[in-house]
Amino acid sequence: MNIQQATMEDAVIIYQVMMAAFQQYKVENPPSSALKETVQSIESAMKNGEQALLVYNDNIPIAAVRYQLLDDELYFYRLSVIPESRGQGVAKRLLDRLEEVAKNNNITTLYCKVRMKVEKNLMLYGACGFVLCEQEVLTTVDGGSIDVGHMRKRL
Repeated sequence: MNIQQATMEDAVIIYQVMMAAFQQYKVENPPSSALKETVQSIESAMKNGEQALLVYNDNIPIAAVRYQLLDDELYFYRLSVIPESRGQGVAKRLLDRLEEVAKNNNITTLYCKVRMKVEKNLMLYGACGFVLCEQEVLTTVDGGSIDVGHMRKRL
């Protein structure tokens, strides 16, 4: 398994991995907003300071995570592992690498948001040392609502 810093040229790969990983949320009410993203929206975000990591196994992309370095936190989102590579510790390895990135940038906190009803994600982050700090209900553009938890890990 090889984790690499993504470049702007990798936007298509990030998109493909993210779409494969988030397809399971297509049937959720409301569906994940990740499914509305495009290669162009990822490129635009990267032009505005977003960064990403890609994971390859035998030169095949199997996972990605997008993140921003904020003043005192590394905020990550769209952690994506393709279905056939789940359960192999890929997400944990990405989280470990994000910790390294944070420490290398003198940042002491990792931060993410997670849907409260996706218990496996809550459990994953909890097992990796994240603490649920806050909950909020987000209203979507079509009037739906999502119960979201804010999770943080102090390094």
